[in-house]
Amino acid sequence: MKNLFALAACAVVAIAGNRAAEAANDGCCPHTVECTVMVPEYVDETRTITCTEWTTEERTRTYNVTKRVPVTREVTKEYTVCVPQKRTKTVEYCVRVPVTEERTEEYQVRVPNWTEETYEYQVRVPTKEEVEYTYTVNVPVQETRTGTRTGVKKVPVTKTRTVVRSGGEWVTETREVAGDDKGGCPCTKTVCCRKWVPSCTEEEVEYTVCETQCEEVPYEYTVTVCKPEQRTGTRIVCGSKCETRTGTRKVCNWTCETRTRTYNVCSSKIEKRTKEVEYCVMVPETRTKTYTVCDTECVTEECTKTYTVRVPVKVEKEVTVSVKKMVPKTITKLVCGGNCCHDGAANGGGDGGDSGACASGCDAGCKKDCCCKKKRCKRQRCHRRRKCC
Repeated sequence: MKNLFALAACAVVAIAGNRAAEAANDGCCPHTVECTVMVPEYVDETRTITCTEWTTEERTRTYNVTKRVPVTREVTKEYTVCVPQKRTKTVEYCVRVPVTEERTEEYQVRVPNWTEETYEYQVRVPTKEEVEYTYTVNVPVQETRTGTRTGVKKVPVTKTRTVVRSGGEWVTETREVAGDDKGGCPCTKTVCCRKWVPSCTEEEVEYTVCETQCEEVPYEYTVTVCKPEQRTGTRIVCGSKCETRTGTRKVCNWTCETRTRTYNVCSSKIEKRTKEVEYCVMVPETRTKTYTVCDTECVTEECTKTYTVRVPVKVEKEVTVSVKKMVPKTITKLVCGGNCCHDGAANGGGDGGDSGACASGCDAGCKKDCCCKKKRCKRQRCHRRRKCC
């Protein structure tokens, strides 16, 4: 900010100088004048301000707390239980008693009687004899035979094909190009350049390829052939013949006999008996028991709690601030002090006929017949400055 105000002051001085130069150009005689202007300047000052700060403060409060406290007490209670008692009673019951009885009975049995007898029977007795027979066998014989098979061979064959060959030649061409522009007139010059002209030609070219050919090739091979052959042999033939033989065998004849046997018969009868039986009876009985019961009671306690709060406090502080002040400053500027023709008349220069009109100075104002050697009057500028130029 200080630099900006300094630049503004310089601008004011420059504007004053420019106006003085304009006045000099308009025909005035400038001279130097000292004047005082107010220039802004920043000054650091110490000031006391009041601000709010937060401080920490501890406070205490009291509150009631309700708690449940366990309490133990004894309780007596009557209860009824069933007690078992043993008692005796006489009971009649029936039982089945086994009774054994001896009995006699007659029974018949079949008794075997074995006797021997002679009998004839026929059997087939095996016999063996040798018999000649003829049989045929296959005897393997090797034979050489001739056959043909297909063989493959490579045969070179010459063929022709058309080939396109790329060629060409260099050709010299002349052409006119623009030359240097000398003397303001364009000129041309002839330039020779080489150019490649391509050409294509077709030719018949021979080439050799291998072709596959098949042919019948004779060959010999050996095979094994089985030929039938008649042979004679001897073998044993088993046979049988019937023979009559005599044997002895046992024959069983059954006869009936009456016999006697004794056996026991088991039966049962019912008898009544008595016995002493114990039984259990549940008898109710009243009893008393004491047990401890745990309960809770509500108890109010007073508690104190310390807590921290933030309290605003006003504090005075000294701070340094920058204050803008207007400071007087003496500067030098050029001002217009009168008409230049007035000085010239005093020195004997200029036109004598118009000296009286110009001598009147600024009081007469600018006139058309002013002695200032200018082509026109600066009346408008004079009115703006409110003084004669």
